[in-house]
Amino acid sequence: MKDVVVSLEYPLLYVEDPKHPATIVAEIARPGDWWAANETQIALVVCCYVDGDVRVRLGSGSSDPEGADWCSLVRELETPSRTLAVQTVEGEVLATLDVPDVRTRVHIRLNSKESADVVVVSVDVPLQ
Repeated sequence: MKDVVVSLEYPLLYVEDPKHPATIVAEIARPGDWWAANETQIALVVCCYVDGDVRVRLGSGSSDPEGADWCSLVRELETPSRTLAVQTVEGEVLATLDVPDVRTRVHIRLNSKESADVVVVSVDVPLQ
């Protein structure tokens, strides 16, 4: 297990991986909140799959030609969620963290591109 530090200062989730010079910040939004794709210089495109697995890849905010699709995909995350799992792309779980029972959106920023292909954030959506 790597020395990955995961901390929650609601509504922000911080993931620090010393092996990669980046701090990932996931914002857990409250109901009714919204944010624009161009809030940050370096942003991540969030892809939500049918099985609830959420994978991230590097984008460049509103200048990204796929920006509109990004917003559409992020809206799919507006479901009640209890657990965030931080994994490597190989599937190794680095940490899991319970979050408040709110309609959850994941807003992720990177400080550098080095770990853009390293982290997968998955959202566990319980059945209602």
